[in-house]
Amino acid sequence: MRKNKTLRGIWKYNRNLIALAVILFAMLSFAAASVSAVNESWVRNLGPTNASIFLLIKVDYWNSTSLVWEAEFTALDDITGRYTQGNDSYIALDQFFNGKYNSSENFTHGDGTYRIYAAVTDPENNVLQDVEGSSIEASYNFTIKITNVPPPKVTLIAPANDSFGYDKRSTFNWSSVIDDNGDNVTYRLYLIRTGCYGLSDCINPEVDVDNITGTSYTIEEDLDLDSPYNWTVTAHDGTEYGEESDIWNYTVASLIDISLVVSDISVAGMEPGDNESTEDDSPQPFIVQNKGNVHVNLTVHASVQLWDLAPLGTKYFMFKAGESTIKPASFNMTLSASDWLNMTGLAQFAVANLHYNDTKDYAEIELAVEVPHNEPPGAKSTDIIIEAVGTKT
Repeated sequence: MRKNKTLRGIWKYNRNLIALAVILFAMLSFAAASVSAVNESWVRNLGPTNASIFLLIKVDYWNSTSLVWEAEFTALDDITGRYTQGNDSYIALDQFFNGKYNSSENFTHGDGTYRIYAAVTDPENNVLQDVEGSSIEASYNFTIKITNVPPPKVTLIAPANDSFGYDKRSTFNWSSVIDDNGDNVTYRLYLIRTGCYGLSDCINPEVDVDNITGTSYTIEEDLDLDSPYNWTVTAHDGTEYGEESDIWNYTVASLIDISLVVSDISVAGMEPGDNESTEDDSPQPFIVQNKGNVHVNLTVHASVQLWDLAPLGTKYFMFKAGESTIKPASFNMTLSASDWLNMTGLAQFAVANLHYNDTKDYAEIELAVEVPHNEPPGAKSTDIIIEAVGTKT
């Protein structure tokens, strides 16, 4: 740091006078714990000549990577010469330092090794030397470990407390928090099941996910159905966890929901004795999609008979289960109606354990018809009722 030109001129004017005094200056080393005047640190003028000096007192941080002292805080850096008398007079340094440095506000480098450094300098901040050629400077090293303040309590947002949902891999949301120490914060999401009911297989009693960087998380494994979970979120600052959030309750309710991707089948131009089926996809069969969150069994029956001369329960109107080429292996074919069965007016088992996963939630209901001999002409129709019942597997 350069001093102003006026002061530098004064220094030149007094150069010979100061040179005689400076070579006799001495500085005491800093005491590790000094509370009494006996242990004060000072600069002493041991010679007979009065002098003007410049004082520098600061705190430095030791950068262990680059192996240099870095400026942390300057308590005193004279820009005007400080008068000192000869004949063993001294300037106590604690008057310039004590109470000047507040570690809770000023330690910007964080944990590490620091030093208090004091020196007698010229106007250019060059450290002067004593009569023996030693630099007139002293320092005291110390270590700082800043007390960590844990992050604040997290506020839960969704799902709401005591609520229900249908997504077995639900998304949980909470508020962000700001750490008092300025540390980066991650979050821990914890769910614990408090009961097991209904269609659930009860295979996931708890979910414990740590080091979440955002304020939301989507469960990666299915939660058990109809089984309440308590859930909490806790913030972590890299050192310790904060206070746990409030405890909220959430349940994934079982949902049976099917829809028809193909809901209408029609055939034209058939004559008595002709037969037709959907097995070659021309026309397409009924395609049932499981849009719920549980496996389902499907049954089928007709509302009324299709033909005038052939009642239900005969070979003239049949059904069976079929796999979709778009989403194969969606259900248990072994337990399903894999062979042709006569369609009746009563519900008959058709498809076993149709899955709910988006990649395999299709089942086909294949139909086969034969026009009875002597069947009178005209349009023939009936409604097919497909029902779903939830099942564990």
